[in-house]
Amino acid sequence: MRTASSTSWSSMSPAAKWARTAERLRAGIWAAGVITGEEVILAAGAVSDAMRASMTIPGLFAPYRIGDRYLVDGGVVNNLPINVAREMGADIVIAVEVGEPMPTSLEHLSRSPFASIDQATKILIEANIRPQRELADLLITPELSSYARVGFSDGSGIMQRGEEAARRMLPELRQLADRIAGERPLQPRHPAPGSYATELDYPFITGVRVEGGSEIERDLALRPFGPLAGAELTPDALLRPVEETYGLGQFDLVKTQIIVEDGRAANDAHYVRAGRAPGESDGHTLLVTLVPRIVSRNTLRIGLRYAGMIAGSAHSKMVLTQNLTVNDITGRGSYWSTDVALVNTFGVATSYFQPLGANFYLKLHLSFIVDSDSYAQVGKVGTVVQYQELVAGANLGLLLSRYGELRVGYRYSLFRSQLTDLEEEQKWAGVSSAVVAVGVDSRDSRLFPRRGTAAEIQYQAALPLASDDLRFQRLEWRGEPHLPLGRRASFGALFAGGTDFTDRSSGAGV
Repeated sequence: MRTASSTSWSSMSPAAKWARTAERLRAGIWAAGVITGEEVILAAGAVSDAMRASMTIPGLFAPYRIGDRYLVDGGVVNNLPINVAREMGADIVIAVEVGEPMPTSLEHLSRSPFASIDQATKILIEANIRPQRELADLLITPELSSYARVGFSDGSGIMQRGEEAARRMLPELRQLADRIAGERPLQPRHPAPGSYATELDYPFITGVRVEGGSEIERDLALRPFGPLAGAELTPDALLRPVEETYGLGQFDLVKTQIIVEDGRAANDAHYVRAGRAPGESDGHTLLVTLVPRIVSRNTLRIGLRYAGMIAGSAHSKMVLTQNLTVNDITGRGSYWSTDVALVNTFGVATSYFQPLGANFYLKLHLSFIVDSDSYAQVGKVGTVVQYQELVAGANLGLLLSRYGELRVGYRYSLFRSQLTDLEEEQKWAGVSSAVVAVGVDSRDSRLFPRRGTAAEIQYQAALPLASDDLRFQRLEWRGEPHLPLGRRASFGALFAGGTDFTDRSSGAGV
C-alpha cells in the first residue's frame, strides 16, 4: 500500500527516475512472513521487490525472499492496512478496497466444499478489514465481481473500474478537499491531473548484466537479454526474454531492475554494453538476477503404464515402473536416472545426462528388457512372442533458440525373439544404427514435467558394418502434452507413430 509522495518525478535525474525505492516514494507496502505469520511493512528498498512480495498469493506463488524472510501477500493478516498509513504520518487517507463482497443471502451462497473453504477465507479477511474501514477519510470500492482473482491479464479493465468508482465519489472528494482547505493551505494542483504515467518515457538501456546462478545459467540468460542493450526498454521488449528464461525450467525467479551503471560491470564476463542515448548523462544498466530452482538431490517416482492394440488381433498390457534419479553429480544440471519395469515385463534402463556448456549436452544410456506379447485372433489359437533386447548408445545434443533441440547419436542393439509356434531357439542378432532427431520442448522439467509440451521427429538407419546382421531405416515421431493438477500433481499423455522405409525385397531388412 502506498501513502502520499513528496518527490517530484520530473526533478529526478534520468537514471534515478528508474531506481525507485520505497524511501523515495514514501511508500509502505504490506506483506506477511510465511513462517512466523508476522505483519511486515516494506518501507525501504526496491519497490519492485516489495510489490512482488505483497502480490504473492499463498498457494499460487512460492513465497518471495527478501533478506532472511520469506513473504506472501499481506492480505492474510491485514487486507486494508489503513493503520499503517496513519503510523507512517498520513493525516488524510483515501483507501481503495478491492476485496470480494460477502454473500448477502442464502441464494448467493454455494454449499459445495470448495465454496465453503472460500467463504471461510472471506470471513477471516472481513474480520481484519472491518475495523480498518472506520480509519479512512474516504473509502472507494470498485465493482470487480466479474474479474477472477488470478486475472493477471485484466489490468486495464480493472483500472478502468477503479477510475469509474473514483469518479462516482467526486462529490465526497470535493467535500474532503473543502474540509482540508479549511484546516490548512492546499498544495498547487498539477496542470494535468492523472497524466504522470503518460508522461514517462522509456529508459534507454546502455548495458545488461546477469548475476546469480552458475556460469552456464548466466550464459543462458544473457543470450535473450543481451540484445536489449542499446535500445529503449519497453514492456513488450522485456517480456520476451523473461518468458524465454523462465521457459528453460531452471529458475524459480528471474528478477529485473534498472540501476545506475557502475565500473565493475565493465569487467564482468556476463555484461553487454552499448552506447548511451543522445542527451543521457547517466547510463541505465538492466540488472538480471537469477534464482535457480532448488532440485531435490534424490527423487523416487512410481508409475503405471497401460498399452493396448485392437486390429486383426488384440493384445494389452499393464506395467509397473519405478524410477530413481540422483541430481547434480558432476555439476548443476547433470543427473543419473534409472528405471525398473515390473509386472508383465522386466526391464532396466539407466542413463546419464551431462550439460556441456550453455548449448550442448551428452547423454549415455544402457537398457535391458525381457518382454512378451500375446496375440489372440477370433477362431485361432493365440500366439505368444517372447523377446529380449540389450541396447547401449550415446547422444550429443544442441539446444536451438528457445525450445528447439537437435540430437545426433549412435545406438547398438542386441536382440532375439521367439514364437511359441517354433521349437528351435532363435539366435541373437546385432545391429548398429545412427540416429538424428529434431524437436521442440517447452516442458518445465525433463524428468518430472508438470506443464508444457514436447514433440520430436527421429530418423534411424542401420550402419553398413560387416559385423551386423540386419539393415533397416525408419522414421518415428512422438508428442507429450503435460497439464498441472494442483501444486504437486500433473497429467501427461504420450502419442507416438512411425513408418518403416526398409527395402524388404532383398531379404536384408529387419
